[in-house]
Amino acid sequence: MQQTIVSVVLPVSADKAAALQDAIDALRAKLTPNPAAPDDFVLLRENLPTLHFMSLLVFGPRAGVGAGDADVSPLFVMEANFDGLPGPFWAELEAQIGPDLRDLLRLCAAPRGSVDRMFDAITAPGSRAPIAPLLDRQSVFPEASHAGVRGLGRNRILWHNALFQAAEAALPPPDEVLSEGAAAIHAWLRARLLPAFPWLDQPYERPFTAAEQTAATRHLVLFGVAALVVAALPWVGLALLFGRPHGHLAADLATLAFLTGAVCMTAMTDIGDLPTLAGRKSMPDLWWQVGGGLLLLAVVPGFLVRGFGAWWLLVPAGIIASALLLVAALRTREKRDPVPADSVPDPAEVLALQDFEDVHVAGADHMASVVIIKGGWLRGFILRFAMRALYALLRATAADGYLGSMRTIHFAHWGIVDGGKRLLFLSNFDGSWESYLDDFIEKAHAGLTLAWGNCLGFPPPRYCALDGATQGRKFKNWARCSMTQSRFWYAAYPNLTVNQIWRQARVVQGLSAPSLSAEQALIWAKDL
Repeated sequence: MQQTIVSVVLPVSADKAAALQDAIDALRAKLTPNPAAPDDFVLLRENLPTLHFMSLLVFGPRAGVGAGDADVSPLFVMEANFDGLPGPFWAELEAQIGPDLRDLLRLCAAPRGSVDRMFDAITAPGSRAPIAPLLDRQSVFPEASHAGVRGLGRNRILWHNALFQAAEAALPPPDEVLSEGAAAIHAWLRARLLPAFPWLDQPYERPFTAAEQTAATRHLVLFGVAALVVAALPWVGLALLFGRPHGHLAADLATLAFLTGAVCMTAMTDIGDLPTLAGRKSMPDLWWQVGGGLLLLAVVPGFLVRGFGAWWLLVPAGIIASALLLVAALRTREKRDPVPADSVPDPAEVLALQDFEDVHVAGADHMASVVIIKGGWLRGFILRFAMRALYALLRATAADGYLGSMRTIHFAHWGIVDGGKRLLFLSNFDGSWESYLDDFIEKAHAGLTLAWGNCLGFPPPRYCALDGATQGRKFKNWARCSMTQSRFWYAAYPNLTVNQIWRQARVVQGLSAPSLSAEQALIWAKDL
């Protein structure tokens, strides 16, 4: 099943940001009419059967850590995680809350580009122009994303939950369960539940098929191959342009290019980075410098060999040279970056954020962040390349809901907005905000640094993925300063964790089988 992770982003005039937040609060009150259940969005839950999570957010005048006096404006962000394609979903959303959405759009500023006329037509007084096309045009799709419930549709999750609760209620006392045996309990429970859940007789549909896994793995491999080809092309192109088959000029030219690269790398590397005998400098610096130099020395003699063999060495040699030069250029910029002052969140703003966190005893929570991307083409290239690499890697390796060793994320994504100036991060996760960030710091800090290390105010990284997020307290303070309140946040299953969702899916998978072997039944029974 296709699942879509997307955000609609629109600029907002600074003088209208507060009014827009008030309008969002009013819409939230309208959609949650039961005072005893302030998080029960009745209309969305009953009439949007494909919607997992949705938020309406206003990032105020700061609009991101490091904004300062930069030319940035407040932002309106509508996040949506749903099953299926965007077009039909936007039409369904407009059918349910179209007039309210139009009122929100009237408080936004016209977006840049070709959609300004469409925006003006939609927000004109008395307009009935359809909103869905604008939402489709202004959609920001992730540069990198992760779905912990990948392949499990919203209704399927709720059906699994209903069956699981019925199974728990129908189970006999624990001593009887143990005396009967797991296989007998499976047969008894299946017969008991089948009349109320006839869909158990249908073959179990795997959330993520082998074909989809193969496609994701193929995408990762092709991405890696494409990156290697691009790295080798400049060097191969030089040799092909100026050399002649079986000639000496190609080898000589490639040798010259590599020696030039070695000189450039040395010039961009401060001698102070080399480790001292006391071990005060870090080993990664030594690895890149000494290891890179040895690779160059190993490759260059190959180009002194006359003849056809030199052409084959152009490809691996070009890849190595491009990688070393890119790393050296990036490290040089990292060293020249001013050390950012420690971000100190306003205690009042932290309390305001916490008012909308940990609202469920168990289940999902929300985080929304915007930060400023550092200037320069190299930063932009590294950021986009890193995001695409993360996306390909997660698609191929996180099909079972795990991000590394973490299974707390329902949906999360990074998106580049505002013409490449800012990086948006939205996440729906289990547990508290503190524990969520602690998990990332301990288990996935390299990925965090890779994603955020090219943004203003982030704790200084090295080589794009080292340090940075490992400075836990500084990183948390920086993250707090980048956040906005999740005052309108809808979750279709707010009290289910990702672990519970997959546990219930395994129980349903077992009950879908007419019978289980004794060994299979024992494994299945552990999830009851």
